[in-house]
Amino acid sequence: MNLRRTIQDKVARNKKIIENFSYLSMLQIFNMLLPFITYPYLIRVLGTELYGSIVFVQAVIAYFSIIINYGFEASATKDISVHRDNKAKIAEIVSSAYIIKGALWLALLLILLASVNVFPGFRAYKLLYLFTFLATFYELLFPVWYFQGLEKMRYITLINLLVKSISLVAIFIFIRQKEDYLFVPLLNGAGAFLGGVIAWYFVFIKDKIAFLWPSFSTIKWYLKDNLPIFFSNIIVAVKDKFNVILIGSFAGMQEVAIYDLGVKVMNVFIQPNMIANSAIFPRMAREKNIPFIRKFITVSFLLTLSAVILSQPFLPYVLDFLSNNLEGTTRVTRILLLSPVIVSVSVALARNVLLTFNQYRYFFLSNVYTTVFYLVLLVFMYCFSLLNNILWFAAITVATYLFELIYKYYICKKMKLISIPFKRLYNIVLYRLLPEKTFLRIKFREKTGYRLNLKNPATFNEKMQWLKLHDRTVLHTLCADKHAVRGYVTAMIGGEYLIPLVYSTEKAEELTPEALPDYPVIIKTNHSSGEVFIVRDKETADFPGIRKALKRQLKSNLYPYGKEWQYKDIPPRIIVEQLMTDEQGDIPMDYKLHCFNGKVRMIHLDVDRFTRHTRIIYDEQWNVLPFSWGYESSEKVIAKPLLLSRMIDIAERLAFPFIYVRVDLYLAKGQLYFGELTFHHGSGFEKFEPQVFDKITGDLLTLPPGT
Repeated sequence: MNLRRTIQDKVARNKKIIENFSYLSMLQIFNMLLPFITYPYLIRVLGTELYGSIVFVQAVIAYFSIIINYGFEASATKDISVHRDNKAKIAEIVSSAYIIKGALWLALLLILLASVNVFPGFRAYKLLYLFTFLATFYELLFPVWYFQGLEKMRYITLINLLVKSISLVAIFIFIRQKEDYLFVPLLNGAGAFLGGVIAWYFVFIKDKIAFLWPSFSTIKWYLKDNLPIFFSNIIVAVKDKFNVILIGSFAGMQEVAIYDLGVKVMNVFIQPNMIANSAIFPRMAREKNIPFIRKFITVSFLLTLSAVILSQPFLPYVLDFLSNNLEGTTRVTRILLLSPVIVSVSVALARNVLLTFNQYRYFFLSNVYTTVFYLVLLVFMYCFSLLNNILWFAAITVATYLFELIYKYYICKKMKLISIPFKRLYNIVLYRLLPEKTFLRIKFREKTGYRLNLKNPATFNEKMQWLKLHDRTVLHTLCADKHAVRGYVTAMIGGEYLIPLVYSTEKAEELTPEALPDYPVIIKTNHSSGEVFIVRDKETADFPGIRKALKRQLKSNLYPYGKEWQYKDIPPRIIVEQLMTDEQGDIPMDYKLHCFNGKVRMIHLDVDRFTRHTRIIYDEQWNVLPFSWGYESSEKVIAKPLLLSRMIDIAERLAFPFIYVRVDLYLAKGQLYFGELTFHHGSGFEKFEPQVFDKITGDLLTLPPGT
């Protein structure tokens, strides 16, 4: 009931965000699917060269759209959100926006009319440029910023779905041959105009927003206030749109078609982040809730990265289907798909941190520096004659997004607006998302200092990684479970070697002083490693602290951190055993016997484990071996135990079914006790000094034939 109530409360608190996200998601899903419906058809009917020309002209006109928009998509959204209860102020914002947009639209139309009659490049595609310009009706007429500021995303979605559905059907009706190519921009323009007219009905008639003629000073104020965002958008457009123009100019229109498909696929992964950021922007503008946006960024990053990784096996087949087997699409798209992962963080920093905290100057500068970086990369490509290679354009796109993220995060941290737990994100990706082999290669290199060879493992640590991946049985899981292994030990060597079990439970709440005996005990979980709790006097023990730590342990799982499969499915529980002590009342010596193919070949002892941890390594004859392993060698002299031969016999009987296992035994007051079984000592990540002993120790272990 508590969980259900918590979920209901969270849904209630974020109802508007969920509603906005849902409507925008519907629209963006349609927008993402639309190009993949029309792209194969238009490529087939018009051909790659003519389709590439259409995309090229659209890229040019996109700059006109950005100028007409004049940054109102951010500033007007914020202003309307803040003044949502002031109808007069909203009327001023709406009227000022339309007057400024209208003036810019007329000026740009005149410039385009002059260009298509003066410049040869424009004149060659005169009608295509003029008809494509009609698409700017959307930026001129459709007030996305109005609906978004009032959190009425349903109007944005429903109007666009209606208009674009009509346009989609019209494409298949009117475009039947190459000569029909002008219908592409005409239909887009007609849809943009119709959508704008419908939107005006809701703004001026349904919502009764009055159209005013603001004073010149008011218009001037909005022009000045929007200027940083406007220039930022222009600068951003240079790096976002200029690639298509350069590819068309230096590589050809077919390459434009290939690159355009890659960008469309890339946008499939970028758009969900854009939707989500748009949905939360009104709330962030009002509340400026940094803990919320930090969680939002973390979730966005992880979801985007997961989606990109999962898409890789299917990508070539999807691209071949969409492009009619157009060669070169897969490599370009795979490079571009690094961008959504970066954008998932940077767009939130820009929109929901810098803008919501009125850091327009830094928002502007981030785009200036990013564009300068992009232009420097273009100069590099020019100097090395790379402008005809679309793979390099894809690569500099990713590099530019990365530079933009680094700078924006630097500013956010410098201004003490937000800090992102990048180390935590890295750990989540490393431990939770990467395939096992990839994880092991990265972690192995990080821990041991050399590359992992899984094809021909030779060192001890390499063979441990091989065993993790290939030596997996139900018996391994049973024996890694400190509770279940008791049955295995009883069957193999007898129950007299087990430390007496006092208590066992699956719930930390049940661990109370009343449940324990009066003599000393040790408390631990059956599936974890490391932290244990020694209770010598239950009257003074910190049971609340112990229960809290145990609850945390019960929720943990060792598998992600070393990919030791045997820990993955152990049902967690708490076990309480009698505390074994030596004659002095201290914890007895823990003898760790390493069994290679069923035979004890090494024994190590950990000395001063809870102070200055050192280690002594012996062979099976109790001769000290001349190397350290994981920890420095101890200078202490430990006498050969009288029961050594008995220890070896017990260990080898327990190790019989396994390729490798470490058997831990305690010697307490003349009696041997079983500790635990470990199948990958140190997870196969502990360094040998000198390193040659990693190989010498590896030679002691024979893997199955065919390895």
